[in-house]
Amino acid sequence: MKVSQTKKEYDSLSSTSKYTAWGLVVILLGGMAIYYKGKKSGNTFVPLPNNSNSTETEASIIRGLALALHNEMKGVGVNSSIDPFKDYLATTDRIFVSVYNDFNKMYQADGDGTLREWINGEYWGMFDNSNKTIKESITARMDNLNLQ
Repeated sequence: MKVSQTKKEYDSLSSTSKYTAWGLVVILLGGMAIYYKGKKSGNTFVPLPNNSNSTETEASIIRGLALALHNEMKGVGVNSSIDPFKDYLATTDRIFVSVYNDFNKMYQADGDGTLREWINGEYWGMFDNSNKTIKESITARMDNLNLQ
């Protein structure tokens, strides 16, 4: 097929057909752009953390704590409860590190920073020293475990 034949065929199409064809091309290109942008930004689904040392129960605890911490910190300041932070502090070192890693897998890809950056960026209350003590305890433990 020669170019002149293709041009003749294109010219013979009605204007409605031309607009429909161009509309489909634009939709296809837009869909591809959205797909690749989403793929580039990372997974939106993160499977339960599963390393060789974690049981399914521990994996559920790890994911639950990561989600609870995120829910308390999204928005401005610690939202309603300090309990997820207390629960996070009460874990073993292995679970503490696993929650840190799981949180980062789920939320750092958005460009929002690590769990440590989230905690440091929170407003912990001006007059409630117990909240500040919890924050300081978490960051001190992160320092001891070399979690940057």
